[in-house]
Amino acid sequence: SMAIPSAFTPIVLDSMLLVDGGVINNFPVQECIDMGADIIIGVYVGADEDADARNLNTMVKIMSRSASFLGSVNAKKQMKNLNIKIIPDLKGAGVESFGRAEEIVKMGEKAARKNDVYVQLSALSHSLKLHSGKQTLEKSTTKQDIAINKIYVEGVKHVKKEFVVGMSQIEENSLVNIEIIDNALKRLYGTMIFDKIEYRFVKNGDSYNLVFDVIEKDLIKVNASIYYDNYFSAGLLINTSYKHLLVNSSRLDLVLDISQYPRAKLSYNIYGGKRKRLFYTLSMNAQSIVIPNFYEFPNSLIVSMGQFRNNQLNFSSGVGLSPTKNSRLEFKASHVRNYFHLEGGLEDLYSIEYVSSNNFALEGSFKINTLNHPVFPTKGTRLDITYKMILKPVSSYTTADGMFKQISAANDLIMIDYKYYLRIARRFSIIPQFTLGYMSSIPFYADKFFLGGNGFNSRLYTFDMAGVQPYKIATDNFLKFGLGMQIKLFENWYINAFHQYALFINNSETFSEESLRIDSEKISGWAAGIAYNSVFGPVKFTVTQNINNKEFYYYLSVGFPF
Repeated sequence: SMAIPSAFTPIVLDSMLLVDGGVINNFPVQECIDMGADIIIGVYVGADEDADARNLNTMVKIMSRSASFLGSVNAKKQMKNLNIKIIPDLKGAGVESFGRAEEIVKMGEKAARKNDVYVQLSALSHSLKLHSGKQTLEKSTTKQDIAINKIYVEGVKHVKKEFVVGMSQIEENSLVNIEIIDNALKRLYGTMIFDKIEYRFVKNGDSYNLVFDVIEKDLIKVNASIYYDNYFSAGLLINTSYKHLLVNSSRLDLVLDISQYPRAKLSYNIYGGKRKRLFYTLSMNAQSIVIPNFYEFPNSLIVSMGQFRNNQLNFSSGVGLSPTKNSRLEFKASHVRNYFHLEGGLEDLYSIEYVSSNNFALEGSFKINTLNHPVFPTKGTRLDITYKMILKPVSSYTTADGMFKQISAANDLIMIDYKYYLRIARRFSIIPQFTLGYMSSIPFYADKFFLGGNGFNSRLYTFDMAGVQPYKIATDNFLKFGLGMQIKLFENWYINAFHQYALFINNSETFSEESLRIDSEKISGWAAGIAYNSVFGPVKFTVTQNINNKEFYYYLSVGFPF
């Protein structure tokens, strides 16, 4: 059941591929009669035979409708054999409306309480003498313990049994229950290695053997999608992964952003330990971005003049541990190389075409992410804490003052980024947030913190800021506070609003356009938007205003983020 063509993959059983029976017979009344049923109460929740074109407005609905058409025609014939017929008004709910379960149950109860239906149900109850009072049903427990002896894994091709058992965190000769099994399956699916995982218990004396039946995903997987936003323009995202390259329990990932501002990330990860919580990573990040330039004259007048295009390469190697499935502790060494090109007249002003810089760094980080959705969370926490010790940074060009000032021989960097989604009602969340960026010394300009923007796209050392366009503020040190709210209007529709306040600790090393320097020590802004979680990726439209200069900006983004 629920293996609906176009929505879910078929179920493999022996030599068969099985799909939901609704494709042919979605309402098997006659089959119930043939099995000996005397009275049949039918609740039909399938599609009507006569489709309304206005409701077929998404690819999923069109394909699902096509797959169930024959079953809908057959259901109309089967309904003639019912004793009592109940047809709830599902108000646009479909097979994909998993988040509307409680609402759909109430729709069914409303349909059963209609006068014509309720009279029939009441009469049937009296005729069968089932009206002697409400019956108390005992709730089944999901924590009934089952003793298991051995654990077997069937279907593995590339991973080892020890990997599956280790990730399940279930021990042989122990007690398990449905809750423990459910958590084990979540951990196994979270590895992104398996297409399907099933389990069964096989009697073994006074206990049972636990058997996992698994189907592994293909070794090589390629995904692609397009995106657009009104700052980074349009682009093509390509994600390729290769599992078990060179050694088992390893993964090679390549992500490409082919656009006006291209990016690439290549990473190779090896997982070890009994529960695969230890990891080693080797990675390369490349990105290209255009940064606006703001020149300050001796009379403190700030004008926009030219721009910089920074091409950055970041090589790193690290080791780490995942203490829990939602946390990550990592230590790594990295080397960063910047190629800072001067454009739009800046090359004439400085008499150079580009400035290069490089540095070596040691870094430690701790991350927690318990958000219940990667793009539209309604509850959970995200916390990133990073300490980086930058050693021997070098720049090919320096000046006595300004953005190419002589950089320090060493630098300590601290970043703390915290966001919490507090769900205070089923569809309403409050979102407090806090961000700290601290540098102990003067960095190369491209290695500063950049504030601005409210889109999904994120680059290294960049943070969103209400009322400010992307990359309009570059600073060494800042504190940012925010408070927001999110309301889930309908299925997949969200509205949000928030206010943010930023305080610049080291104001003298803050670069921004003049309109943002009305109050040079702080800035604040608000943003409000509407978003839709479509099958093609998130769609988000936001209007934002800077309280200091009263300027309005808007952001439109379509598609999955990098």
